[in-house]
Amino acid sequence: WAELDVHMTTKEQGGSTLTVFDAQEKTGETAGENGSAQDEVSQAEETANVQIETHFAQKKAEQLLSRAGANVQQSGECFVSGNLASLTLVWNGTQADGTNGSSTSGLVLDLTTGEAVRLEQLFDDADAAFTAMESIISDSVLSELSDYMEYGDLLPMPTDDYAIDEYGLTVFYPDDRYRYFDEKNGAVQFAWYELAEYIGEDSPVYALAHAEKTKDELEKAVAEG
Repeated sequence: WAELDVHMTTKEQGGSTLTVFDAQEKTGETAGENGSAQDEVSQAEETANVQIETHFAQKKAEQLLSRAGANVQQSGECFVSGNLASLTLVWNGTQADGTNGSSTSGLVLDLTTGEAVRLEQLFDDADAAFTAMESIISDSVLSELSDYMEYGDLLPMPTDDYAIDEYGLTVFYPDDRYRYFDEKNGAVQFAWYELAEYIGEDSPVYALAHAEKTKDELEKAVAEG
């Protein structure tokens, strides 16, 4: 079955910093007798790179650098678990629409197909999971919102922009709904244990959600933020 590697590189240009993601077939892949395996790899690679470009507007970011006064500062993260790759891009300065600001967005890819994994695909019952997540926001997040918020419209929770890592799932908000006065957009993080009951064995994040952590590992995670 086709499998991909996702790479993250940093480019410096004229005082700006670009973070570029790209998907490539794993080295050592061999085609079947009729070439079908190689065809699957090529299709998955193309699909993944289209998803990356669509979500992160990498070409647009590079084009902005030719614009007078534009300054793009990007940083990223890439987390891989099993057949999933989770990509996160922090974009400060001149945005894709030409305005100045800050944004953070995430994309989770299936490394066997190159397709984006929708948030609802992680859960056995997505409606029940989303209801639980919104309850957490209502009970534990809204009451703790800082006074340094320009916008704090957290409900309903957006479901089209998220990332995962070893410790949990992060939902990113558009900056016109959740933004600080320093123009940074907000996000809500959920620990895997908060969502585990909605994540069954068929979920691509089952191993993450049901991994047992030792006390030392949890204390280390808390210490690291």
